[in-house]
Amino acid sequence: HRDYNSSLRETFSGGKLTKDAAAELSTLPTYAGPKSAGKVTPELLFRGAFEGEEFGPYVSQLLLTPTVFGAAPFDQRYFTYRPGVDYMTDLESWFAVQKGMSTGYTNQKENAPRILRDGRGLAAWTHVDELYQAYFTAYLVLESLKFETNLGNPYKNAMKQKAFGTFGGPNIAAVLGAVAKYALNAVWYQKWVIHLRHRPEAGGGLVHLIETGIGFDATPDQIIFKSEALKRSHNKYGSWLLSQPFPEGSPTHPADPTGHGTVGGACITVLKFFYNGEAKFGSPVMPTSDGLALAPWTGQPGTGAVPSMGGANGLDLNGELAKLAHNITFGHGLHGGIHWRSDADSSMLLGEACATSFLDDLVCTYAEPVTITIKKLDGSTRKFTNV
Repeated sequence: HRDYNSSLRETFSGGKLTKDAAAELSTLPTYAGPKSAGKVTPELLFRGAFEGEEFGPYVSQLLLTPTVFGAAPFDQRYFTYRPGVDYMTDLESWFAVQKGMSTGYTNQKENAPRILRDGRGLAAWTHVDELYQAYFTAYLVLESLKFETNLGNPYKNAMKQKAFGTFGGPNIAAVLGAVAKYALNAVWYQKWVIHLRHRPEAGGGLVHLIETGIGFDATPDQIIFKSEALKRSHNKYGSWLLSQPFPEGSPTHPADPTGHGTVGGACITVLKFFYNGEAKFGSPVMPTSDGLALAPWTGQPGTGAVPSMGGANGLDLNGELAKLAHNITFGHGLHGGIHWRSDADSSMLLGEACATSFLDDLVCTYAEPVTITIKKLDGSTRKFTNV
């Protein structure tokens, strides 16, 4: 239970709750999230640990930037769930969910579609998304921005030909879908055959049963049972259960790895294959506090940035892709309360491994001579070639 997250899902930085959470997590020696000078900070609390994720607004530019889907304008505004409405905080509804029964509750949507700007919004988005939706949308955004292609693209400097069935839009869209399926097969094997890890709601149930003495005679683990987060959650809800933003709780398959994280790691690797990961976003944006509009990101304190890290023009595609995958897997798992934090990074790395294997095969199907290099999540480089 060392990465037990309680109900600290609503804000990213600045609030007292977030500061208190960062301070408590800083005392845990096995906490695996990013730190600054050995401490968890409010700005880094919900960020991933891969290179480039520490820069800029919390939400990736690829989830914020308006685009088009064919002839349809797409402003990336979504219906999200109302803040502060949590479920499964009493033993009766918790036990009903464990038995596969409906609690009769449904999620309550906000009164207007909004740009994604908080954990509850990301949880709502991932509650109903298609697994590779964010990455197909990212492809649309990159095309709208006329983003630079990978330097190894054989059509990059062609004067009389253009990419289409290979290295063009139809190719990119098809490969994203294909690699998502490939990654999903891998994660399903890991879930059921290797790990069989329980969900946080089950962990919360064990904590509640131990604390209340219902059917358990156990010596409580000191880390979780002395947690300030657990105490505050109990004071708020009157139980030791882990509150959930979805009334049906977790999916009925094991927690680790995450499907969203594995598909994310695979799809961002594909996007690096087709686009130049070192290229920068020239005019970064961020959502307003109410999520109803976009504003320029200036890199100043109070704007969701880490003030000492990077300027307004320092956001590159590699970092924003890693951020995108973490936005989605954390949105689904951490902000959704249905995964452990430690599920996410290993899942993204599994997805990356799936994609590199897939791309090794794919590059051999091209008639064009190809040598493409990408930067992996660990900062190393990987080459794909048929030459």
